[in-house]
Amino acid sequence: MELTHKRYLKITFPFMLSSVAVPVIGAVDTAVVGRLGSPDYISAVALGAVIFSTIYWLLGFLRITTAGMTAQAVGREDKEEVFLILLRALLLAAFIGLLLFAFHRFIFAAAQLVFQPEAVVALLMKRYFDILVWGFVPFLLYQVLAGWITGILQIKTVVVLELGTSLVNFILDLCFVNLWNLNIDGVAYASLLAQLVGFIVAVCYILCRQKCYLAIVRWNSFFDKGACLKLTGCCTHLMIRTICMLFMINTFMRQSAAFGSNILAANSILFQIQYIIGDIFAGLSQSAALYAGVAVGEKNSRLFFDNLKINGLWSLLMGGLLSFGYYLLREPILYCFTDLPDVLAAAYEYDIYIVFFSFIAALGIVYYGIFNGALITAPICYSMLLTVIAFLISKTALIPIFGNAGLWQSFLIFYLGRTIFLLIFLPFLYRKLGFKRSGKIF
Repeated sequence: MELTHKRYLKITFPFMLSSVAVPVIGAVDTAVVGRLGSPDYISAVALGAVIFSTIYWLLGFLRITTAGMTAQAVGREDKEEVFLILLRALLLAAFIGLLLFAFHRFIFAAAQLVFQPEAVVALLMKRYFDILVWGFVPFLLYQVLAGWITGILQIKTVVVLELGTSLVNFILDLCFVNLWNLNIDGVAYASLLAQLVGFIVAVCYILCRQKCYLAIVRWNSFFDKGACLKLTGCCTHLMIRTICMLFMINTFMRQSAAFGSNILAANSILFQIQYIIGDIFAGLSQSAALYAGVAVGEKNSRLFFDNLKINGLWSLLMGGLLSFGYYLLREPILYCFTDLPDVLAAAYEYDIYIVFFSFIAALGIVYYGIFNGALITAPICYSMLLTVIAFLISKTALIPIFGNAGLWQSFLIFYLGRTIFLLIFLPFLYRKLGFKRSGKIF
C-alpha cells in the first residue's frame, strides 16, 4: 500500500467526523442545560459527564487496541484472526461492563468524595448518574464493535454510526428537555437511548454484512496464549496512560469546583470545547494508527514512515487552523453553550488557553496513534507518567499565584509534556519494529 496526501485525507476526514461526534454529545447536553436558568445544571451535567468520561476513557483501550490488532491482522491477510480479535474483545468488554454496573454505587460515592460538589449540584448529578449507569455494557460493547469495524477499513460505516448516534442524542435532547420539560433527567435519558441505538445498529451491521467470518473460525484458537497476552499487555499500558489522563482531568475539575459555581461552569464549557478540538486530532490519530497497523502487518517500512511524515504535517497544520478559527469565532461559540452573563464573563477571561491548546496538543495526540497502531504501547505509558509529574509540579507552583489562570497554565504544560516525552521515544519505536529511517521526517 502506498500512502499519499489524497488517500490520507480521504480516510482522515471521515475519522475526524466520527471522532467529533462523541464530544458533540456532551456539548449538546451542556448547551441544552445551559439554558435552564441556573449554573447548577451545567455543573451537575459536567461533573456527571466527567464520571462517565473517566470510566470510558479508562477503558478506551478496548476500542483502540481492537482497531490496532485488527488492522495488523488485515495487513497479514489473516481473516480468522480478524474475527477472533473481535470475539476476545467483546468478551472482555462484557465482563468489565457488568463489573462496573455491580459497583456503580461505590463509583458514585467515590466521585462525590473527589468533586465535593455543593448540595444542589450533588443531587442533580446523582439523578443524571443513576440513569446512565444502565449504558455501561452496551456502550463498551459498541466501542469494541466500532474499533473492529475501523480495523477492517470500513471507515464510512463507523462515520455513519457515530454521526447517527449524535443525531439521535440531539433530537432526544430537544424532545425530552425542551418539549417535555424533563430537565436533567431528559438529558440523561437522551444519552442512554442514543448509546443503545448505536450498539444495536453496529450489531445488525456485523451480523448482516460481516457474518462470513464465522465460517472460517477455528474455535480452539479463541484462547490462543500469545494473542491473549498481546491483548492484555497493550490494554495494561493504555489503561495506565488513561489513568494518567483522567487523573489530570479530575484534578482539574475538582480544582474548578473549589473556585465556585461560575468558574466551574465556565471551565466545564471550555473543557467541552477542548474535547471537540482534541477529538478532531483523535480523528487524525485513528488514521495514523490504522496505517501504522497495516504497515507493521505488511512489514512495509516505506508506508510506516510516509504515515509518520504526513500525519505530522497535517496535525501541525490543523493545530494552527483550529487555533486561528477559535480565536475568530470565540464569542458565538461560547454563546452557543449558555446565555448566563456571569458564566460567559468567566469563560471569556480564560478561553485564550483554548487558542494555545490546539497547536500545543496536536503532535502528541496524533503520534500517540502511531505507537498504538504499531502495538508498541510501553512508550505511551512511560511518557504519560512523566507528563503527570510535570503537571503536578506546575499545578503546585502556579495555582497559588495565578488561581484559575494557573490551573489552565498547568493544563497546557500537561499537553506540552505529553508531546515532548512521546517524541523522545520515536527512535525506540523504529528499533523495536526493525525499521530504519532514511532521511528526515519533516
